[in-house]
This record gives sequence, structure tokens and C-alpha cells, in this order.
Amino acid sequence: MNFIKDINCNIYHAVGLIKNNIFIKLHTDEQTIISSFSEKRRNEYTSGRNISKNLLERIGIYNFPILRGSFGEPIWPLSVTGSISHCNDRCFV
Repeated sequence: MNFIKDINCNIYHAVGLIKNNIFIKLHTDEQTIISSFSEKRRNEYTSGRNISKNLLERIGIYNFPILRGSFGEPIWPLSVTGSISHCNDRCFV
């Protein structure tokens, strides 16, 4: 994973590979969300959440479940805004 912080403001972003994430443990509520997803979609979702949580830890936020809003958007902690996207074998946060 490549993490980058813009030194002029508090903007972090990361790019990581989407891979088989069977060994990554998600929060119980996140596991419920992906229970009906295909394997490909589960891997995309899990990769995005894993990268997101690593970024959140860099700013002192730990064990925060990143759930989905009514339009499928990630629900971030109150002090954070962000986006999760994926294309082919990469995930961007």
C-alpha cells in the first residue's frame, strides 16, 4: 500500500492492490453487509475498508466500522470525509 499525506493540509490518500482478503477480519456489521456479495465484490469491499482503516489509524481513529449509507457511500467518522473507489486490481481511498 502506498500512503501519501499532503504536507500543506490534512489530506491522506492511498492506493492498494485488490486481492483475496479471506484473512482480513472485518467488523461484524461490515461482515453482514458483504454476506450476499460475490467473491470479487467482497474482495473489493474488504480491500477498500482495510486501506481506509489504515488511513484512519494514521490520524488516531481505531476500530471504526466503515458502513454504507443509503446510496452505498462509506460512512466516515464525524471528523473525516472521504471516498473509496476501485478499478481492475487497484483500490483508491
